[in-house]
Amino acid sequence: MRALQQPTAPQQPTAPKAPTAPPPATTGRTAPAPATPVIAPGGMTEAQKEQLREQIRQAVQSARDAGRIAREAGAAARAGAGQTGTPTIPSDPMDWTPQMARDFAENIATGLFVTLVVLVLGTKILRILGNRWGPPTVAAPLPPQVAEQLKRIETSVDAMAIEIERISESQRFIMKLQTGKGEGAALPRASSGT
Repeated sequence: MRALQQPTAPQQPTAPKAPTAPPPATTGRTAPAPATPVIAPGGMTEAQKEQLREQIRQAVQSARDAGRIAREAGAAARAGAGQTGTPTIPSDPMDWTPQMARDFAENIATGLFVTLVVLVLGTKILRILGNRWGPPTVAAPLPPQVAEQLKRIETSVDAMAIEIERISESQRFIMKLQTGKGEGAALPRASSGT
């Protein structure tokens, strides 16, 4: 649980400290004391505020001039592109014409399609050439123990298949007897077994 804090009185803003000058060199002369600017209650002198406003005005004017120069250069480039026949792509997508956007999209789609075809066909061709010119793949012979185990599994599966066929034949015969279709049928003789 947090303890309730008592509201405190608002504090007065403190003025930033003026930078102190380094101590004067001991050459026998005394350096003049720096002038201490008069600090307004807001923390800046009126001269500093005016200087800051002027810097902001200059920055805004520089940005406007740069934008105007860029627009003029773009217009000159578009006008020059029509004369030389070399299309230029404006850096700002908002300056594109519909034809420029269509051409750009077609170029991207064509590039992607060609890349896909080259990758697919290239991998197939490299695989074919690798199989043709590479060393022939020879299956390793099975160890004798594994070959013997596989032979035993094969014979046991064949024996199980024969037994399952016998069981299914006897089930069919019993079903015939139960349904009454095989009333005249004789019971199968017990085979002397294998």
